Amino acid sequence: DYMVNESIRAFLKTQLSEPGAGFKDEQEAEKKIAPLFADHADADHLKKEEKNYILQKLEQIKILDPACGSGAFPMGILHKLTQLHEALGTVKSSYELKKDILSRNIYGVDIMPMAVEIARLRAWLSLVLEEDYKPNDRVHNFGVKPLPNLDFKFVCANSLIDMPQNGYVGNMAENNLKQFETLTQQYFNASTGEKTILREEIEKCINRISEIHNKAIQQWQLQIKKEKDFSASAKLKNMQLKQESYERQQRQWQSYKNIFIEKRVDFFNIKYFFPSVKEGFDVVIGNPPYVQMQKNNGFLAEQLKGAGYLTYERTGDVYALFYEFGFKVLKPNAVHVFITSSQWLKANYGKSLRKLFLSKNPIKLIALGPGMFETAVVDTNILIAKNEANKKQLQGSVVVKPEQINNLSSLAFQPMPYVDAENWAILNPLSQSINEKIKAKGKPLRKWEIQINFGIKTGYNEAFIIDEAKRKELIKSDAKSAEIINLVLRGRDIKKYFTEWNGGYLISTFPSLHTDISKYKAVKKYLEEFLPKINQTGETFINKEGKTETTRKKTAHKWFETQDPIGYREEFAKEKIIWKRIGSQLRFSYS
Repeated sequence: DYMVNESIRAFLKTQLSEPGAGFKDEQEAEKKIAPLFADHADADHLKKEEKNYILQKLEQIKILDPACGSGAFPMGILHKLTQLHEALGTVKSSYELKKDILSRNIYGVDIMPMAVEIARLRAWLSLVLEEDYKPNDRVHNFGVKPLPNLDFKFVCANSLIDMPQNGYVGNMAENNLKQFETLTQQYFNASTGEKTILREEIEKCINRISEIHNKAIQQWQLQIKKEKDFSASAKLKNMQLKQESYERQQRQWQSYKNIFIEKRVDFFNIKYFFPSVKEGFDVVIGNPPYVQMQKNNGFLAEQLKGAGYLTYERTGDVYALFYEFGFKVLKPNAVHVFITSSQWLKANYGKSLRKLFLSKNPIKLIALGPGMFETAVVDTNILIAKNEANKKQLQGSVVVKPEQINNLSSLAFQPMPYVDAENWAILNPLSQSINEKIKAKGKPLRKWEIQINFGIKTGYNEAFIIDEAKRKELIKSDAKSAEIINLVLRGRDIKKYFTEWNGGYLISTFPSLHTDISKYKAVKKYLEEFLPKINQTGETFINKEGKTETTRKKTAHKWFETQDPIGYREEFAKEKIIWKRIGSQLRFSYS
Protein backbone atom coordinates (compact mmCIF):
# COMPACT_ATOMS: atom_id res chain seq x y z
CA ASP A 1 0.00 0.00 0.00
CA TYR A 2 2.82 2.41 0.86
CA MET A 3 4.45 2.27 -2.57
CA VAL A 4 1.11 2.56 -4.36
CA ASN A 5 0.02 5.50 -2.19
CA GLU A 6 3.33 7.33 -2.47
CA SER A 7 3.52 6.94 -6.25
CA ILE A 8 0.01 8.35 -6.82
CA ARG A 9 0.57 11.05 -4.17
CA ALA A 10 3.80 12.17 -5.90
CA PHE A 11 2.00 12.23 -9.26
CA LEU A 12 -0.81 14.41 -7.89
CA LYS A 13 1.62 16.78 -6.15
CA THR A 14 3.36 17.39 -9.48
CA GLN A 15 0.11 17.79 -11.42
CA LEU A 16 -1.56 20.08 -8.89
CA SER A 17 1.43 22.41 -8.57
CA GLU A 18 1.54 23.16 -12.30
CA PRO A 19 0.50 26.66 -13.47
CA GLY A 20 -3.28 26.98 -13.80
CA ALA A 21 -4.05 24.09 -11.45
CA GLY A 22 -5.25 26.42 -8.71
CA PHE A 23 -2.67 25.37 -6.12
CA LYS A 24 0.20 27.65 -5.13
CA ASP A 25 2.97 25.03 -4.97
CA GLU A 26 3.75 21.40 -4.07
CA GLN A 27 3.49 22.16 -0.35
CA GLU A 28 -0.08 23.42 -0.70
CA ALA A 29 -0.91 20.53 -3.04
CA GLU A 30 0.49 18.05 -0.49
CA LYS A 31 -1.59 19.60 2.29
CA LYS A 32 -4.76 19.39 0.17
CA ILE A 33 -4.35 15.77 -0.93
CA ALA A 34 -2.97 14.33 2.34
CA PRO A 35 -6.44 13.31 3.68
CA LEU A 36 -7.02 11.33 0.48
CA PHE A 37 -4.22 8.99 1.53
CA ALA A 38 -5.41 8.39 5.08
CA ASP A 39 -6.73 4.93 5.99
CA HIS A 40 -10.18 6.08 4.88
CA ALA A 41 -9.81 8.50 1.98
CA ASP A 42 -11.47 11.83 2.84
CA ALA A 43 -12.26 14.61 0.34
CA ASP A 44 -14.79 16.64 2.35
CA HIS A 45 -12.30 19.50 2.76
CA LEU A 46 -11.95 19.99 -1.01
CA LYS A 47 -14.00 22.40 -3.10
CA LYS A 48 -16.08 20.99 -5.96
CA GLU A 49 -13.76 22.41 -8.63
CA GLU A 50 -10.74 20.97 -6.79
CA LYS A 51 -12.36 17.53 -6.68
CA ASN A 52 -13.17 17.68 -10.38
CA TYR A 53 -9.63 18.75 -11.26
CA ILE A 54 -8.11 15.90 -9.24
CA LEU A 55 -10.56 13.42 -10.81
CA GLN A 56 -9.55 14.66 -14.25
CA LYS A 57 -5.86 14.06 -13.48
CA LEU A 58 -6.55 10.61 -12.03
CA GLU A 59 -8.42 9.67 -15.21
CA GLN A 60 -5.30 10.59 -17.22
CA ILE A 61 -2.67 8.78 -15.14
CA LYS A 62 -0.71 5.99 -16.88
CA ILE A 63 0.98 3.45 -14.59
CA LEU A 64 3.32 0.60 -15.62
CA ASP A 65 4.67 -2.38 -13.72
CA PRO A 66 7.48 -3.68 -16.02
CA ALA A 67 7.85 -6.96 -14.11
CA CYS A 68 4.29 -7.37 -12.90
CA GLY A 69 4.40 -11.06 -12.00
CA SER A 70 0.92 -12.15 -10.94
CA GLY A 71 -0.28 -8.55 -10.65
CA ALA A 72 0.18 -7.55 -7.00
CA PHE A 73 1.03 -3.91 -7.71
CA PRO A 74 -1.54 -3.45 -10.53
CA MET A 75 -4.26 -4.76 -8.20
CA GLY A 76 -3.08 -2.44 -5.43
CA ILE A 77 -3.27 0.47 -7.87
CA LEU A 78 -6.75 -0.58 -9.01
CA HIS A 79 -7.94 -0.63 -5.39
CA LYS A 80 -6.43 2.76 -4.52
CA LEU A 81 -7.62 4.54 -7.66
CA THR A 82 -11.12 3.14 -7.07
CA GLN A 83 -11.02 4.42 -3.50
CA LEU A 84 -9.88 7.89 -4.62
CA HIS A 85 -12.53 8.17 -7.34
CA GLU A 86 -15.27 7.20 -4.90
CA ALA A 87 -14.03 9.64 -2.25
CA LEU A 88 -13.97 12.43 -4.84
CA GLY A 89 -17.60 11.78 -5.79
CA THR A 90 -17.59 9.76 -9.02
CA VAL A 91 -21.05 8.95 -10.38
CA LYS A 92 -19.93 5.68 -11.98
CA SER A 93 -20.87 2.24 -10.68
CA SER A 94 -18.04 0.22 -9.11
CA TYR A 95 -17.98 -2.06 -12.16
CA GLU A 96 -17.79 0.80 -14.69
CA LEU A 97 -15.22 2.61 -12.56
CA LYS A 98 -12.88 -0.38 -12.27
CA LYS A 99 -13.30 -1.21 -15.94
CA ASP A 100 -12.38 2.37 -16.91
CA ILE A 101 -9.33 2.30 -14.61
CA LEU A 102 -8.14 -0.95 -16.18
CA SER A 103 -8.79 0.46 -19.64
CA ARG A 104 -7.05 3.81 -19.20
CA ASN A 105 -4.63 3.71 -16.29
CA ILE A 106 -2.96 0.34 -15.63
CA TYR A 107 -0.40 -1.57 -17.72
CA GLY A 108 1.74 -4.60 -16.96
CA VAL A 109 4.56 -6.56 -18.60
CA ASP A 110 6.15 -9.82 -17.52
CA ILE A 111 8.43 -12.35 -19.17
CA MET A 112 6.52 -15.37 -17.78
CA PRO A 113 3.32 -16.36 -19.68
CA MET A 114 1.71 -17.96 -16.61
CA ALA A 115 2.31 -14.84 -14.50
CA VAL A 116 0.62 -12.68 -17.13
CA GLU A 117 -2.39 -15.03 -17.24
CA ILE A 118 -2.73 -14.85 -13.45
CA ALA A 119 -2.51 -11.04 -13.52
CA ARG A 120 -5.31 -10.90 -16.10
CA LEU A 121 -7.39 -13.35 -14.06
CA ARG A 122 -7.01 -11.26 -10.91
CA ALA A 123 -8.15 -8.17 -12.81
CA TRP A 124 -11.19 -10.01 -14.18
CA LEU A 125 -12.10 -11.35 -10.73
CA SER A 126 -11.96 -7.85 -9.26
CA LEU A 127 -14.62 -6.88 -11.82
CA VAL A 128 -16.75 -10.01 -11.39
CA LEU A 129 -17.14 -9.17 -7.71
CA GLU A 130 -18.79 -5.88 -8.71
CA GLU A 131 -21.41 -7.47 -11.00
CA ASP A 132 -24.76 -8.79 -9.82
CA TYR A 133 -24.40 -12.11 -11.60
CA LYS A 134 -26.65 -15.05 -10.67
CA PRO A 135 -25.83 -18.55 -11.96
CA ASN A 136 -28.64 -20.26 -13.91
CA ASP A 137 -30.73 -17.07 -14.11
CA ARG A 138 -30.55 -15.99 -17.75
CA VAL A 139 -33.27 -13.36 -17.41
CA HIS A 140 -31.52 -11.65 -14.51
CA ASN A 141 -28.13 -11.88 -16.19
CA PHE A 142 -29.34 -10.44 -19.49
CA GLY A 143 -28.11 -6.94 -18.60
CA VAL A 144 -24.78 -8.04 -17.12
CA LYS A 145 -21.96 -6.47 -19.11
CA PRO A 146 -19.22 -8.63 -20.65
CA LEU A 147 -15.81 -8.65 -19.02
CA PRO A 148 -13.15 -6.63 -20.83
CA ASN A 149 -10.37 -8.19 -22.88
CA LEU A 150 -7.02 -7.65 -21.15
CA ASP A 151 -4.68 -9.02 -23.85
CA PHE A 152 -3.25 -5.54 -24.43
CA LYS A 153 -3.20 -4.44 -20.78
CA PHE A 154 -1.01 -7.23 -19.39
CA VAL A 155 1.44 -8.49 -22.00
CA CYS A 156 4.07 -11.22 -22.04
CA ALA A 157 7.31 -9.70 -23.30
CA ASN A 158 10.95 -9.06 -22.41
CA SER A 159 10.86 -5.55 -20.91
CA LEU A 160 14.63 -5.08 -21.08
CA ILE A 161 15.08 -5.71 -24.81
CA ASP A 162 13.96 -2.84 -27.03
CA MET A 163 13.34 -3.11 -30.75
CA PRO A 164 15.91 -0.93 -32.57
CA GLN A 165 14.24 1.96 -34.36
CA ASN A 166 16.22 2.11 -37.59
CA GLY A 167 13.88 4.47 -39.40
CA TYR A 168 13.73 2.39 -42.57
CA VAL A 169 10.11 1.24 -42.44
CA GLY A 170 8.55 4.57 -43.45
CA ASN A 171 4.86 5.38 -43.37
CA MET A 172 3.67 1.82 -44.04
CA ALA A 173 4.38 0.62 -40.49
CA GLU A 174 3.19 3.92 -38.98
CA ASN A 175 -0.19 3.62 -40.70
CA ASN A 176 -0.55 0.07 -39.41
CA LEU A 177 0.38 1.22 -35.90
CA LYS A 178 -2.42 3.80 -35.95
CA GLN A 179 -4.84 1.08 -36.98
CA PHE A 180 -3.36 -1.20 -34.30
CA GLU A 181 -4.03 1.44 -31.63
CA THR A 182 -7.66 1.89 -32.74
CA LEU A 183 -8.30 -1.85 -32.89
CA THR A 184 -6.80 -2.60 -29.45
CA GLN A 185 -8.91 0.13 -27.85
CA GLN A 186 -12.05 -1.31 -29.45
CA TYR A 187 -11.00 -4.83 -28.45
CA PHE A 188 -10.95 -3.96 -24.73
CA ASN A 189 -14.76 -3.57 -24.58
CA ALA A 190 -15.70 -5.98 -27.38
CA SER A 191 -18.45 -8.57 -26.96
CA THR A 192 -17.75 -12.22 -27.77
CA GLY A 193 -18.80 -11.88 -31.41
CA GLU A 194 -16.97 -8.59 -31.94
CA LYS A 195 -13.92 -9.96 -30.14
CA THR A 196 -13.36 -12.71 -32.74
CA ILE A 197 -13.58 -10.27 -35.66
CA LEU A 198 -11.37 -7.65 -33.98
CA ARG A 199 -8.82 -10.25 -32.96
CA GLU A 200 -8.49 -11.40 -36.55
CA GLU A 201 -8.01 -7.78 -37.65
CA ILE A 202 -5.41 -7.18 -34.94
CA GLU A 203 -3.54 -10.36 -35.93
CA LYS A 204 -3.51 -9.20 -39.55
CA CYS A 205 -2.21 -5.82 -38.43
CA ILE A 206 0.54 -7.43 -36.34
CA ASN A 207 1.52 -9.67 -39.26
CA ARG A 208 1.69 -6.66 -41.59
CA ILE A 209 3.87 -4.69 -39.16
CA SER A 210 6.12 -7.72 -38.69
CA GLU A 211 6.39 -8.38 -42.43
CA ILE A 212 7.17 -4.73 -43.22
CA HIS A 213 10.10 -4.88 -40.83
CA ASN A 214 11.21 -8.29 -42.02
CA LYS A 215 11.27 -7.16 -45.66
CA ALA A 216 13.31 -4.12 -44.74
CA ILE A 217 15.72 -6.31 -42.76
CA GLN A 218 16.04 -8.71 -45.72
CA GLN A 219 16.90 -5.79 -48.01
CA TRP A 220 19.64 -4.75 -45.62
CA GLN A 221 20.95 -8.31 -45.52
CA LEU A 222 21.14 -8.38 -49.33
CA GLN A 223 22.99 -5.07 -49.27
CA ILE A 224 25.41 -6.46 -46.69
CA LYS A 225 26.02 -9.53 -48.87
CA LYS A 226 26.88 -7.30 -51.84
CA GLU A 227 29.22 -5.23 -49.71
CA LYS A 228 30.89 -8.38 -48.39
CA ASP A 229 31.49 -9.59 -51.93
CA PHE A 230 33.43 -6.41 -52.73
CA SER A 231 34.83 -5.47 -49.30
CA ALA A 232 38.34 -5.91 -48.08
CA SER A 233 38.80 -8.68 -45.52
CA ALA A 234 39.25 -6.08 -42.77
CA LYS A 235 35.59 -5.08 -43.17
CA LEU A 236 34.19 -8.59 -43.22
CA LYS A 237 33.94 -8.90 -39.44
CA ASN A 238 31.94 -5.69 -39.21
CA MET A 239 29.68 -6.91 -42.01
CA GLN A 240 29.16 -10.20 -40.19
CA LEU A 241 28.22 -8.43 -36.94
CA LYS A 242 25.74 -6.25 -38.81
CA GLN A 243 24.16 -9.29 -40.45
CA GLU A 244 23.86 -11.08 -37.09
CA SER A 245 22.13 -7.98 -35.70
CA TYR A 246 19.55 -7.97 -38.49
CA GLU A 247 18.97 -11.71 -38.16
CA ARG A 248 18.33 -11.18 -34.44
CA GLN A 249 15.83 -8.43 -35.29
CA GLN A 250 14.09 -10.81 -37.69
CA ARG A 251 13.63 -13.35 -34.89
CA GLN A 252 12.33 -10.62 -32.59
CA TRP A 253 9.76 -9.47 -35.12
CA GLN A 254 8.66 -13.05 -35.66
CA SER A 255 8.08 -13.35 -31.90
CA TYR A 256 5.78 -10.31 -32.08
CA LYS A 257 3.13 -12.70 -33.40
CA ASN A 258 3.14 -14.45 -30.00
CA ILE A 259 0.85 -11.83 -28.46
CA PHE A 260 -2.26 -14.00 -28.91
CA ILE A 261 -0.80 -17.45 -28.24
CA GLU A 262 0.33 -17.10 -24.61
CA LYS A 263 4.02 -17.05 -25.50
CA ARG A 264 6.66 -14.43 -24.84
CA VAL A 265 7.50 -11.67 -27.28
CA ASP A 266 11.29 -11.25 -27.26
CA PHE A 267 11.25 -7.46 -27.05
CA PHE A 268 9.19 -4.62 -25.63
CA ASN A 269 8.46 -1.15 -26.94
CA ILE A 270 5.57 1.08 -25.84
CA LYS A 271 4.78 1.90 -29.45
CA TYR A 272 4.08 -1.71 -30.37
CA PHE A 273 2.34 -2.87 -27.18
CA PHE A 274 0.61 0.16 -25.63
CA PRO A 275 0.21 2.59 -28.57
CA SER A 276 -2.29 4.74 -26.62
CA VAL A 277 0.53 5.72 -24.22
CA LYS A 278 1.82 8.52 -26.39
CA GLU A 279 4.33 10.39 -24.25
CA GLY A 280 5.38 7.81 -21.68
CA PHE A 281 4.13 6.78 -18.26
CA ASP A 282 3.33 8.92 -15.23
CA VAL A 283 4.36 6.20 -12.78
CA VAL A 284 6.60 3.13 -13.01
CA ILE A 285 6.22 0.85 -10.01
CA GLY A 286 7.31 -2.67 -9.18
CA ASN A 287 9.50 -5.30 -7.60
CA PRO A 288 11.82 -6.41 -10.43
CA PRO A 289 13.61 -9.76 -10.18
CA TYR A 290 16.92 -10.01 -8.32
CA VAL A 291 18.98 -12.19 -10.68
CA GLN A 292 22.75 -12.01 -11.03
CA MET A 293 23.94 -11.50 -14.59
CA GLN A 294 26.48 -14.32 -14.28
CA LYS A 295 23.97 -17.00 -13.30
CA ASN A 296 23.22 -19.80 -15.77
CA ASN A 297 26.72 -19.51 -17.25
CA GLY A 298 26.30 -15.79 -17.88
CA PHE A 299 23.24 -16.14 -20.13
CA LEU A 300 21.73 -12.80 -19.06
CA ALA A 301 25.11 -11.06 -19.22
CA GLU A 302 25.47 -12.10 -22.87
CA GLN A 303 21.85 -11.37 -23.77
CA LEU A 304 21.85 -7.85 -22.32
CA LYS A 305 25.41 -6.63 -22.94
CA GLY A 306 24.46 -4.97 -26.22
CA ALA A 307 21.08 -3.65 -25.07
CA GLY A 308 22.41 -0.13 -24.50
CA TYR A 309 22.09 0.15 -20.71
CA LEU A 310 24.45 2.50 -18.86
CA THR A 311 23.88 0.46 -15.70
CA TYR A 312 24.96 -2.82 -17.31
CA GLU A 313 27.67 -4.55 -15.28
CA ARG A 314 28.68 -8.10 -16.11
CA THR A 315 29.02 -8.86 -12.39
CA GLY A 316 25.84 -6.98 -11.55
CA ASP A 317 22.16 -7.73 -11.10
CA VAL A 318 19.31 -7.46 -13.58
CA TYR A 319 17.24 -5.16 -11.33
CA ALA A 320 19.71 -2.32 -12.06
CA LEU A 321 18.64 -2.42 -15.71
CA PHE A 322 14.98 -2.35 -14.69
CA TYR A 323 15.64 0.91 -12.83
CA GLU A 324 17.15 2.42 -15.97
CA PHE A 325 14.35 1.02 -18.14
CA GLY A 326 11.83 2.69 -15.82
CA PHE A 327 13.36 6.12 -16.36
CA LYS A 328 13.45 5.53 -20.13
CA VAL A 329 9.68 4.99 -20.36
CA LEU A 330 8.66 7.74 -17.92
CA LYS A 331 7.47 11.19 -18.89
CA PRO A 332 9.58 14.13 -17.67
CA ASN A 333 8.93 14.79 -13.94
CA ALA A 334 7.16 11.42 -13.61
CA VAL A 335 7.48 9.05 -10.63
CA HIS A 336 9.64 5.92 -10.25
CA VAL A 337 9.01 3.58 -7.27
CA PHE A 338 10.77 0.20 -6.87
CA ILE A 339 11.49 -2.22 -4.08
CA THR A 340 14.72 -4.14 -4.78
CA SER A 341 17.75 -5.73 -3.18
CA SER A 342 19.92 -3.23 -1.28
CA GLN A 343 23.21 -4.48 -2.76
CA TRP A 344 23.43 -1.52 -5.16
CA LEU A 345 23.91 0.87 -2.22
CA LYS A 346 27.53 -0.20 -1.64
CA ALA A 347 28.54 -2.91 -4.12
CA ASN A 348 31.05 -2.11 -6.85
CA TYR A 349 28.59 -3.18 -9.54
CA GLY A 350 26.11 -0.63 -8.16
CA LYS A 351 28.32 2.35 -8.99
CA SER A 352 26.82 2.87 -12.44
CA LEU A 353 23.33 2.69 -10.92
CA ARG A 354 24.25 5.18 -8.19
CA LYS A 355 25.51 7.52 -10.93
CA LEU A 356 22.19 7.16 -12.72
CA PHE A 357 20.27 8.10 -9.57
CA LEU A 358 22.50 11.14 -9.05
CA SER A 359 21.51 12.32 -12.55
CA LYS A 360 17.81 11.96 -11.58
CA ASN A 361 15.95 13.22 -8.52
CA PRO A 362 15.77 10.57 -5.78
CA ILE A 363 13.36 11.69 -3.06
CA LYS A 364 13.01 8.92 -0.47
CA LEU A 365 15.10 5.86 0.36
CA ILE A 366 13.86 3.34 2.91
CA ALA A 367 16.24 0.56 3.97
CA LEU A 368 14.39 -2.57 5.05
CA GLY A 369 16.76 -4.52 7.25
CA PRO A 370 17.08 -8.32 7.54
CA GLY A 371 14.07 -10.37 8.56
CA MET A 372 11.46 -7.83 7.45
CA PHE A 373 9.79 -10.23 5.02
CA GLU A 374 9.46 -13.98 5.48
CA THR A 375 10.05 -14.62 1.76
CA ALA A 376 13.00 -12.22 1.36
CA VAL A 377 16.48 -13.73 1.66
CA VAL A 378 18.29 -10.42 1.07
CA ASP A 379 18.08 -6.93 2.54
CA THR A 380 15.75 -4.75 0.51
CA ASN A 381 15.00 -1.07 0.00
CA ILE A 382 12.30 1.16 -1.41
CA LEU A 383 13.43 4.06 -3.58
CA ILE A 384 11.11 6.83 -4.73
CA ALA A 385 12.54 9.07 -7.45
CA LYS A 386 11.39 11.51 -10.12
CA ASN A 387 12.49 11.68 -13.73
CA GLU A 388 13.99 15.15 -13.47
CA ALA A 389 17.27 16.86 -12.58
CA ASN A 390 18.58 16.18 -9.09
CA LYS A 391 17.27 18.72 -6.57
CA LYS A 392 19.27 17.21 -3.68
CA GLN A 393 16.09 16.44 -1.76
CA LEU A 394 16.92 12.84 -0.86
CA GLN A 395 15.84 11.68 2.58
CA GLY A 396 16.41 8.26 4.09
CA SER A 397 15.07 6.06 6.84
CA VAL A 398 15.90 2.62 8.23
CA VAL A 399 13.25 0.10 9.26
CA VAL A 400 14.58 -1.81 12.26
CA LYS A 401 11.42 -3.51 13.57
CA PRO A 402 9.10 -5.78 11.55
CA GLU A 403 6.01 -4.03 12.95
CA GLN A 404 7.14 -0.79 11.26
CA ILE A 405 6.51 -2.38 7.84
CA ASN A 406 2.78 -1.82 8.22
CA ASN A 407 3.18 1.89 8.92
CA LEU A 408 5.99 3.18 6.70
CA SER A 409 4.30 6.56 6.31
CA SER A 410 5.08 7.31 9.97
CA LEU A 411 8.86 6.81 9.61
CA ALA A 412 11.24 9.60 10.56
CA PHE A 413 13.48 10.59 7.64
CA GLN A 414 17.03 11.96 7.67
CA PRO A 415 18.42 14.26 4.95
CA MET A 416 21.04 12.53 2.78
CA PRO A 417 23.01 15.37 1.16
CA TYR A 418 26.27 13.41 1.27
CA VAL A 419 25.55 10.62 -1.24
CA ASP A 420 27.91 10.18 -4.17
CA ALA A 421 28.74 7.56 -6.77
CA GLU A 422 30.95 5.62 -4.34
CA ASN A 423 28.30 4.50 -1.87
CA TRP A 424 25.09 5.49 -0.17
CA ALA A 425 24.34 5.08 3.51
CA ILE A 426 21.39 6.18 5.64
CA LEU A 427 22.85 7.74 8.78
CA ASN A 428 21.41 9.55 11.76
CA PRO A 429 22.81 13.08 12.38
CA LEU A 430 25.52 11.88 14.80
CA SER A 431 26.70 9.05 12.53
CA GLN A 432 26.58 11.41 9.56
CA SER A 433 28.80 13.91 11.40
CA ILE A 434 31.32 11.21 12.32
CA ASN A 435 31.29 9.89 8.76
CA GLU A 436 32.01 13.35 7.34
CA LYS A 437 34.96 13.85 9.73
CA ILE A 438 36.44 10.47 8.80
CA LYS A 439 36.07 11.26 5.09
CA ALA A 440 37.65 14.69 5.57
CA LYS A 441 40.71 13.48 7.49
CA GLY A 442 41.01 9.83 6.50
CA LYS A 443 42.25 8.14 3.36
CA PRO A 444 39.80 5.81 1.57
CA LEU A 445 40.94 2.21 1.36
CA ARG A 446 40.81 2.34 -2.45
CA LYS A 447 43.58 4.97 -2.41
CA TRP A 448 45.95 2.94 -0.26
CA GLU A 449 48.78 1.23 -2.12
CA ILE A 450 47.72 -2.23 -1.03
CA GLN A 451 46.60 -5.41 -2.70
CA ILE A 452 43.55 -7.30 -1.44
CA ASN A 453 43.33 -10.99 -2.30
CA PHE A 454 41.09 -13.94 -1.58
CA GLY A 455 42.36 -16.83 0.42
CA ILE A 456 42.72 -20.20 -1.29
CA LYS A 457 39.66 -21.82 -2.82
CA THR A 458 40.25 -25.53 -3.29
CA GLY A 459 36.70 -26.41 -4.28
CA TYR A 460 36.87 -29.48 -2.02
CA ASN A 461 38.73 -29.03 1.26
CA GLU A 462 38.19 -32.66 2.26
CA ALA A 463 40.78 -33.66 -0.36
CA PHE A 464 43.24 -30.77 -0.36
CA ILE A 465 43.49 -29.95 3.36
CA ILE A 466 45.16 -32.71 5.36
CA ASP A 467 46.34 -33.26 8.93
CA GLU A 468 49.82 -33.97 10.31
CA ALA A 469 49.40 -37.75 10.13
CA LYS A 470 48.47 -37.72 6.42
CA ARG A 471 51.34 -35.29 5.67
CA LYS A 472 53.87 -37.63 7.29
CA GLU A 473 52.38 -40.62 5.47
CA LEU A 474 52.70 -38.92 2.05
CA ILE A 475 56.27 -37.72 2.69
CA LYS A 476 57.31 -41.15 3.96
CA SER A 477 55.96 -42.73 0.77
CA ASP A 478 57.57 -40.06 -1.47
CA ALA A 479 59.92 -37.41 -0.06
CA LYS A 480 59.12 -35.05 -2.97
CA SER A 481 55.60 -34.65 -1.53
CA ALA A 482 57.02 -32.11 0.95
CA GLU A 483 57.59 -29.68 -1.96
CA ILE A 484 53.85 -29.15 -2.49
CA ILE A 485 52.53 -29.48 1.07
CA ASN A 486 52.37 -26.25 3.09
CA LEU A 487 50.98 -25.00 6.37
CA VAL A 488 47.47 -23.58 6.01
CA LEU A 489 45.25 -21.37 8.15
CA ARG A 490 41.52 -21.87 7.86
CA GLY A 491 38.86 -19.27 8.68
CA ARG A 492 38.25 -20.93 12.04
CA ASP A 493 41.95 -20.42 12.92
CA ILE A 494 41.75 -16.62 12.64
CA LYS A 495 41.02 -15.02 15.99
CA LYS A 496 40.79 -11.40 17.04
CA TYR A 497 44.34 -9.96 16.66
CA PHE A 498 46.09 -13.35 16.35
CA THR A 499 45.95 -16.71 14.59
CA GLU A 500 45.77 -20.15 16.16
CA TRP A 501 47.08 -22.79 13.76
CA ASN A 502 45.14 -26.02 14.15
CA GLY A 503 47.59 -28.42 12.51
CA GLY A 504 46.27 -28.18 8.96
CA TYR A 505 48.28 -28.58 5.76
CA LEU A 506 47.41 -27.75 2.15
CA ILE A 507 48.27 -29.74 -0.96
CA SER A 508 49.35 -26.69 -2.98
CA THR A 509 48.70 -27.80 -6.54
CA PHE A 510 47.84 -24.28 -7.70
CA PRO A 511 47.08 -23.98 -11.44
CA SER A 512 49.50 -21.05 -11.64
CA LEU A 513 52.36 -23.42 -10.70
CA HIS A 514 51.68 -25.75 -13.68
CA THR A 515 52.48 -28.74 -11.48
CA ASP A 516 53.47 -32.01 -13.17
CA ILE A 517 51.54 -34.35 -10.89
CA SER A 518 53.38 -37.42 -12.23
CA LYS A 519 56.47 -36.23 -10.29
CA TYR A 520 54.56 -36.52 -7.01
CA LYS A 521 53.39 -40.12 -7.04
CA ALA A 522 52.17 -40.34 -3.44
CA VAL A 523 50.11 -37.14 -3.70
CA LYS A 524 48.70 -38.23 -7.06
CA LYS A 525 47.65 -41.61 -5.68
CA TYR A 526 46.06 -39.92 -2.66
CA LEU A 527 44.08 -37.40 -4.74
CA GLU A 528 42.89 -40.13 -7.13
CA GLU A 529 40.91 -41.53 -4.19
CA PHE A 530 38.61 -38.49 -4.49
CA LEU A 531 37.79 -38.97 -8.16
CA PRO A 532 35.41 -38.22 -9.79
CA LYS A 533 34.38 -35.75 -7.06
CA ILE A 534 37.37 -33.43 -7.62
CA ASN A 535 37.01 -33.25 -11.39
CA GLN A 536 36.48 -29.63 -12.42
CA THR A 537 33.63 -30.25 -14.87
CA GLY A 538 30.48 -29.31 -12.93
CA GLU A 539 28.95 -32.65 -13.93
CA THR A 540 26.84 -34.98 -11.81
CA PHE A 541 27.75 -38.59 -10.97
CA ILE A 542 26.51 -41.49 -8.85
CA ASN A 543 28.70 -42.14 -5.79
CA LYS A 544 29.44 -45.49 -4.13
CA GLU A 545 26.30 -45.20 -1.98
CA GLY A 546 24.18 -44.78 -5.11
CA LYS A 547 23.49 -41.09 -4.45
CA THR A 548 23.80 -38.28 -6.98
CA GLU A 549 26.65 -35.82 -6.43
CA THR A 550 28.18 -32.94 -8.37
CA THR A 551 31.86 -32.49 -9.13
CA ARG A 552 33.67 -29.22 -8.50
CA LYS A 553 32.47 -26.29 -10.62
CA LYS A 554 33.54 -26.22 -14.25
CA THR A 555 36.93 -24.56 -14.85
CA ALA A 556 39.78 -24.90 -17.31
CA HIS A 557 42.00 -26.38 -14.60
CA LYS A 558 43.15 -29.99 -14.16
CA TRP A 559 41.52 -32.50 -11.84
CA PHE A 560 44.37 -32.44 -9.28
CA GLU A 561 44.65 -28.63 -9.11
CA THR A 562 42.93 -26.23 -6.73
CA GLN A 563 39.84 -24.45 -7.97
CA ASP A 564 41.41 -20.99 -8.38
CA PRO A 565 44.79 -20.22 -10.04
CA ILE A 566 46.28 -18.38 -6.99
CA GLY A 567 48.67 -16.36 -9.15
CA TYR A 568 49.43 -14.21 -6.11
CA ARG A 569 50.74 -17.20 -4.09
CA GLU A 570 54.03 -15.44 -3.23
CA GLU A 571 52.09 -12.75 -1.34
CA PHE A 572 51.20 -15.29 1.35
CA ALA A 573 54.80 -15.30 2.59
CA LYS A 574 54.92 -11.51 2.95
CA GLU A 575 53.85 -9.17 5.74
CA LYS A 576 50.06 -8.87 5.69
CA ILE A 577 46.77 -8.48 7.52
CA ILE A 578 44.44 -11.44 7.28
CA TRP A 579 40.78 -11.57 8.20
CA LYS A 580 37.81 -13.88 8.28
CA ARG A 581 35.19 -12.54 5.90
CA ILE A 582 32.28 -14.79 6.89
CA GLY A 583 30.82 -14.62 10.38
CA SER A 584 29.01 -12.37 12.82
CA GLN A 585 32.27 -10.77 14.05
CA LEU A 586 35.11 -9.14 12.13
CA ARG A 587 38.43 -10.74 13.09
CA PHE A 588 41.69 -9.23 11.88
CA SER A 589 45.17 -10.60 12.50
CA TYR A 590 48.69 -9.45 11.61
CA SER A 591 50.91 -12.04 9.95
